[in-house]
Order: sequence, then structure tokens, then C-alpha cells
Amino acid sequence: MSKTKAQQLFDELGQAISGNEQKSMFGKPCYNYGRKPFIMFFDDELVCKLFDEIREEAIQLKGSSLFDPSGKGKPMKNWIQLPFTHKKKWEHYAQKAFAFVQAESEAKKK
Repeated sequence: MSKTKAQQLFDELGQAISGNEQKSMFGKPCYNYGRKPFIMFFDDELVCKLFDEIREEAIQLKGSSLFDPSGKGKPMKNWIQLPFTHKKKWEHYAQKAFAFVQAESEAKKK
């Protein structure tokens, strides 16, 4: 089965960020820093773990939403789902998600 353009972009973004590893979360592809996921691919969209003003900026994009993998109205607070229509911004948010998770992981080591 061939990959969609969205999935190809997701893979390119994940592979371009050094220091991470491809895994799965909820049976979907994701990239982790250590044991912490920072981006995943769900329903042909990018899902990023974001915080503070970057999270608020991302959720304001048309079509973006809090990530609700169960579809039962129980979204994951810091995970934002970004549609492919914002593909030009995917790299920015993937990099921000990586930086947040990396900083969080490094702080816990101290």
C-alpha cells in the first residue's frame, strides 16, 4: 500500500530530526525522544505534543483540534491534531514538539 502525501511528509519530518526513534502509539506511527513521543500520524494528520503559547497558536489554526484518539470527547490536553492543509507549518510544530519533549526529558535527568 502506497503512502499518502501526508504520511510521506510525516516520515520526512520525523527522519529529519536527529536523536529520535520511530515507534508506535495507539497503533499509529510516532517518533519518540527516548521513551517520550513528540509527534504521531493519525487520520492522515500530524499530531504534536505542544505546550504554552505554541500550543495555543497551533489550536487556533483552522481545522486543528485537541487530539482525541478515542473519539469519546476525552482529548489529550497537550496534543494538537493539525490537518494536512497546514502542511507548510508541520515542520515548525514538529520541531517545537521535539524541543519541548527533549527539554522535559533532560530536566528529569537532573
